[in-house]
Amino acid sequence: MRSIFCVGWAFVALAAMAGCEQVLGVEPWEDHNRVDEPDTDDTPTSSSSSSSSSSGAAMTCINGVQDGTETGVDCGGDSCDVCSDGRGCSMDSDCLSSYCPVSRGYCISLNGRDMCEGADPNNPHCADCTQNAAESDVDCGGDCLPCRAGKGCTNDGECWSGVCTNGACVAGAKGTRCFSNADCASGSCGTLGCPIDGACCQ
Repeated sequence: MRSIFCVGWAFVALAAMAGCEQVLGVEPWEDHNRVDEPDTDDTPTSSSSSSSSSSGAAMTCINGVQDGTETGVDCGGDSCDVCSDGRGCSMDSDCLSSYCPVSRGYCISLNGRDMCEGADPNNPHCADCTQNAAESDVDCGGDCLPCRAGKGCTNDGECWSGVCTNGACVAGAKGTRCFSNADCASGSCGTLGCPIDGACCQ
C-alpha cells in the first residue's frame, strides 16, 4: 500500500514539473478561432471603404470626360478642382475666378465682373452684357466670338458648332469645340481624340 502511495505522489510531482500534457500525452489547447486575439486582418474598415470610394471619384477628374458632378471636363462639381476660364460651371464655386455668370454657363475671368465677358480692345461691345452692334445674341455672333448652343444666330459661322438652325445655334457634332456637355449633340464633351486644343464633342 505504501508503494502505491509513493508512486501516486511521484506521478503528481512529475506532472507538476513537466506539465500535464506531457505526462498524460495530451496536446495543449489552442484557440483556432483566435477569438481572444485582437483583429489584425486586412479586411477594409468603413473608413478605408470611404477612402476607396473618394479615390474612385478622384479618378473621374482625370479621365478626359465630363462625368459625375463635373461642370466642365475634369473640373468643377463636388470632387474635382475648380475650372479655369472658359470651362463649364453652374455656380461661382466651380470656377478658379469664382465667377460663373448663370446666363453664360462657363467660368469668366475676374475682370468679367465689370464687363460681363473678358475684355476685347478691338470690339468693346462684345463685353458689355448687351446685344448690340452686329451681335446675334448677347456679346456673341457678328464680330464677337461665336455663340454657344441655344444662343441666337443668323448664319452657321456665328455658332461654335458651325450649325445655325431656325435662328439658334445647335449643339455640336463630334470634334466640335466645347466647354461642357450641353455644347454637344452627343451630350459628351471631352479631351479624347480632339483635333483641336482643349475639349471637343465626343
